[in-house]
Amino acid sequence: MKTFLSVALVITSLTSFAQNMHEYKVISTDDINETVLINSSESHPEDGQAHFNLAAHYYNQGVWQIDHIDNKASDDELKTIQDNVQRLFRIALPSALKAHELNSSSAKTCEMLSGIYFGLNDLPKAEEFSAKARSLSTH
Repeated sequence: MKTFLSVALVITSLTSFAQNMHEYKVISTDDINETVLINSSESHPEDGQAHFNLAAHYYNQGVWQIDHIDNKASDDELKTIQDNVQRLFRIALPSALKAHELNSSSAKTCEMLSGIYFGLNDLPKAEEFSAKARSLSTH
């Protein structure tokens, strides 16, 4: 029962948060494949947009999985989705942090970092970046 509640809580919280985050897709992940994004970030290490695009690629995949949760999914299926989403968010994190390092005034990067940390259950970091995003959006 404890596992189910944990999984359900994470999936539910991810789903409600992702509804706001899903609004923005910086790039079409259908048109640009992962290899191109990786090569772009590696060949242009000081290009914050290249790192942002790579992070968004993985982040958007996680958000897509959350948005397409079947309401009849079993506990095991929910746990698998949670594990997949967290794996994608862990992959996205270094690129998102690099994008933030290179352009700390990007509200979209802060929003994505907030969503990533929220999905990884690091609520203090999620709130920190959420506050930064709100602050940047009002300027």
